Amino acid sequence: MSTMKIDEYTRLDATALAALVARGEISPGELLETAASAMEQVNPQLHAVIRPMVERARKVVATGLPDGPFTGVPFLLKDMVEVEGERVTYGAVLTRHYRAKRTCELVKRYERAGLQFLGWTNMSELGLLPTTEPAFHGPTHNPFSLAHSPGGSSGGAAAMVAARAFPAAHGADGGGSIRIPASACGVFGLKPSRGRHPTDANDDPDGFVSHHVITRSVRDSAALLDAICAPQLAKRWPLAAPKEPFARAVEREPSGLRIAFCTETLMGQPAHPDCRAAVEHTARLCESLGHHVEEASPEIDGRSYFEGFAILWGMAAGFFLRALRANIAKAGAPPPLAHILERPLPFKAFSWGYAAVAGHAPLERFSRLLAKENASRTPADLWLAWTWMQAAGDVLTEFLSRYDLQLTPVLGEPPWPTGHLRAGSLRMGRSREELFEQLYRYAGYTPISNTTGLPAMSVPLYWNTQGLPIGVQFIAPSGREDRLFSLAAQLEQAQPWEDRRPHICAH
Repeated sequence: MSTMKIDEYTRLDATALAALVARGEISPGELLETAASAMEQVNPQLHAVIRPMVERARKVVATGLPDGPFTGVPFLLKDMVEVEGERVTYGAVLTRHYRAKRTCELVKRYERAGLQFLGWTNMSELGLLPTTEPAFHGPTHNPFSLAHSPGGSSGGAAAMVAARAFPAAHGADGGGSIRIPASACGVFGLKPSRGRHPTDANDDPDGFVSHHVITRSVRDSAALLDAICAPQLAKRWPLAAPKEPFARAVEREPSGLRIAFCTETLMGQPAHPDCRAAVEHTARLCESLGHHVEEASPEIDGRSYFEGFAILWGMAAGFFLRALRANIAKAGAPPPLAHILERPLPFKAFSWGYAAVAGHAPLERFSRLLAKENASRTPADLWLAWTWMQAAGDVLTEFLSRYDLQLTPVLGEPPWPTGHLRAGSLRMGRSREELFEQLYRYAGYTPISNTTGLPAMSVPLYWNTQGLPIGVQFIAPSGREDRLFSLAAQLEQAQPWEDRRPHICAH
């Protein structure tokens, strides 16, 4: 089968590729083969796609793809969404053999949009860390520097999009997991408002995980959100439907936005000079485009907020383990939960139908730390956490009634070297306080939009002297993705990032 030349393919975004298919200038099968070749070219160095699905995609194309806005466009799924009959591991050794019994609603909508899935991308174990270095699958590398992390937890998705192997890839953001890797890899990533993406009746109950995509172009992100945010099933978080397609917001140039910027975390930790420079550069750019920009920040009790977030962080790990144990119980006697939470044990001690991988502990140290801490909590602790975070959310919501957008760093430091966290804070002997302090210094800017449900985006406008991308974050009021897309498109036109190609790049 003939294919499009890879260098031509890498210059086009998903919208442009879909237009070629719609005009009959290229077939979905040709696009599939081109994307497969691009993936094969860069993945050995990046280790971003952990399970290719090329043969499955060929079978799907042979039967005919739906006629949708993105028919034939190659796409990747993060290793945490369910496709009937396919493996999904959440980056964890515990679920190595799990196969989905149904296809989730989000994936069904991607299918109806005509996207073709060519693989599953790497993520941190259970999506709990802002890097992508699961002990089970191994680390993903940043295409701008193989010695550095692509961020996480959607690091595999961001690395593949940055390397031009795919124009877009699915991501999920529970504390920054779309925005952080988008920042570290120099691509665009938007976390939608709570309630914007489709949900299922058995989704996790926390409400702070948002699903969307990582893209190179702003218009792709907007159009892909249009494709999946139709009326939902079993929606827990009511949100008014957008007044117009988000794709139209991209075409509309904003004027006179009131933008507040700050560079410190909620706990007053200063950003690295490179991250501060990225924000200041963006503030000047926005001002040159006619927006009103000033330095200001909401007065939030950051220490109480992050203590509450730590409780929710632990709840996510605890929820996963208890749900897993409940599923195992249906097939036989589950092991005591305490076994999983102890120090690493040889996996031959576990014979309950999931992974049996020599040399792997049931859970990584950080996941165990969170799950053990969660096991000691009571429902009152969760209520208290929500109280603290609600107080912070009320302050931020009031702040965003006086400003249209808030501008901050995405990360407090440039992308970490691969293994930085594991070699430092995750080594045995470091205290919980030291570990969390380091994590909040690095990734303390993003969680508040998850706990408040506000939309936020990472925009690639700055690279440091080492050539590493340093993204900036904009947060908007609830339901105002249109405002973010409009500004992002204006910034993309004023300072295009498409030509900032990484060292590892499909060509």
